[in-house]
Amino acid sequence: MTSHLSSAGGVEVVDAVLRTLIVSSMLMAAVPAAAATCAPKTEEIRDAQNRLAGIMRVQRDCTVEARDNSRRLLGRYYPRSRETRDTQGSLVGRGNALAALILGENSENNSRPFMSKCRYCNSTSYGSCSRSAHKKHEHIEDEKHCEFCGASSYGSCPYSPTRKHRHGSGANKCRWCGSTSLGGGCAYSPNRNHER
Repeated sequence: MTSHLSSAGGVEVVDAVLRTLIVSSMLMAAVPAAAATCAPKTEEIRDAQNRLAGIMRVQRDCTVEARDNSRRLLGRYYPRSRETRDTQGSLVGRGNALAALILGENSENNSRPFMSKCRYCNSTSYGSCSRSAHKKHEHIEDEKHCEFCGASSYGSCPYSPTRKHRHGSGANKCRWCGSTSLGGGCAYSPNRNHER
């Protein structure tokens, strides 16, 4: 009788443990995987005259927001899908194109960045390129926009290997500064010479 009670008690304990394990595993399956977290940080984007054009702000969920110099939201970059979208949710480009979005918003004609294709990998995005020798996408089809970020301005570029915008060739002006001058005196060219 005693052995029957302990055996029955043992079965009840095992049943209780199994029920606990099953419920625990069901609860664990119901909980979504922990979302990625990033340390919030802000980067200033400046135009050719070194004026603040806008900011890019990394959020805790790792998305990146672009805001103009009056802090108006322009768009977001979603690292999981590798897409940049404007405030209406429309696709701006593949990869992080927020700097181009900010600088495009602040250009004289307020045109959107030119979305051509990288000469090395045919991607429409700007930023890192695994096939390029300098590890940056390079778009060469348009003399009105920077090859590295798509902005229509001159000066500082977050994606250029030289950290300066360089426009595509074809216009009768310097690719680095937009001047119609020839020879030396370019403030943005690495060799200080105007280049067409």
